[in-house]
This record gives sequence, structure tokens and C-alpha cells, in this order.
Amino acid sequence: MQNFTTRAAALLTSALLILLTVAPVFGEDEDAGIDRLGLAALLIKDGHFDRAEAVLAEIDETEVQNDLGRLRTLWGLLYLRRGLFVEAKEQLSQAAAFDGAESMVYVYLAQAHYGLGEYDESLAAIAKAGETAHDLESIYLLEAQCHWKMGRREEAWRVASDGIVRYPGNDDLARQRVFYLIEMGLFQEAGRLGWEFLGRSKTEAADFLGIGEALRQSRRHDQAKVILEEGLLRFPGTAMC
Repeated sequence: MQNFTTRAAALLTSALLILLTVAPVFGEDEDAGIDRLGLAALLIKDGHFDRAEAVLAEIDETEVQNDLGRLRTLWGLLYLRRGLFVEAKEQLSQAAAFDGAESMVYVYLAQAHYGLGEYDESLAAIAKAGETAHDLESIYLLEAQCHWKMGRREEAWRVASDGIVRYPGNDDLARQRVFYLIEMGLFQEAGRLGWEFLGRSKTEAADFLGIGEALRQSRRHDQAKVILEEGLLRFPGTAMC
């Protein structure tokens, strides 16, 4: 089920980008070092990574001794946004080691571990983040996928379901549960939840294509045909094959 796996991974990556924001921990200060930290944070948030790196590289650590944890966090975020998970993990681990580390540091660290395939470590980081983690909708998807990758299917389903109970409007969790059912071979329930999900106003042509293709690869050709045909009706002119 290579296409299904690729599709699911793409959806997860897209969803997790929501988490990659900078927590509002940078207050105003006349000190130039602190100003540069705040500027770097904004540049990372807005996707200006080269400029952010240039700003961070100019910071003299002796000028920000009281904010080294934040500096490590920003470097970690920058590497995370660039997909450099080894470097992100190193910086974020250092940030987490400082007394009074922000809970969000562990959320970011969980993503770095996930990117490296370190699923147990990712779950441990989520646990350390505490309730802060589950105040973020997409953390449920990350946690569910960690369990799924380790073969803990029932636990993955439970976490995703818990996320939907708390955030019933989250399309990523609803979509992922359909894919879980398909891969587990529970096609009747997959069809029911699939149609429920595809009935949402925010669904796109790619959703019909992804679910239809996953069903087709599972040899559920009749169900796949109906979903793909509905996708064509809903999004005329879109290739559904």
C-alpha cells in the first residue's frame, strides 16, 4: 500500500506544520540580544529561514546568558522547519535541559524525534509537555501516528478518537481514522466514516482521490468507484485516477 502510506505521511506533515509556531515567550527589552531573539522568532514564524539564520548567527551567547534556552529553541525550530531533524533534536534537547524550559519545547522535540523515526522518544516528549501538548489539535495526530508506526493499532485508534471528541471539527484526525480502518481491513466502517468525512464542506478533491485510491489498492473496487465518481461530480475536471 505504498500510495496509501505516502498519502498518509503527506497529510501528517501538512497537519504538523500548524504546530511549528513560536510560543509568545519573547518580551520587549532594550537589550540588543533580546531584540534579535524576538526578530529571529518572527522570521521563523513567517518562513524567512535564511534571514532568521543570519540573525541567530550574529547573536553573541555571552549577551544572552539568561536566554540561552530560548536561543537553543529558536535554532531547534529553524532546523525543524528545514527538516534537519538530527540538528533540531540536538538543539531542542539542550533547550529542554534548562530550568524552567517552556512546555512547547517538548512539543517541538517530539516532532524532531518523530522525524527521526524515534517514536517512543516522541511519545515521551509529548508526555513531558503535559496538558500543553493536548491543547494543540495536531498533537493527537502525531501521538496516534507514533503508536501506529510501532504496531499499536488499538492505541493509535484510541488517541485519534480522543482527539476527535475534543476537536470534532479536525479534518486531519477524521481523515486519518478512515485510513486506519482501510489498512486494518474494516471496510464497512471505513466506508461509513469515509462518507461522513467526505460530506464535510472543507474536503478537497485530494480527499476523494486519497480514500478512493486506498480502497482500490485494498481491492474494494466497488467502494472505490463510488467515491471516485462522487469526487468527479463534486470537482468536475479533476483527474480521479
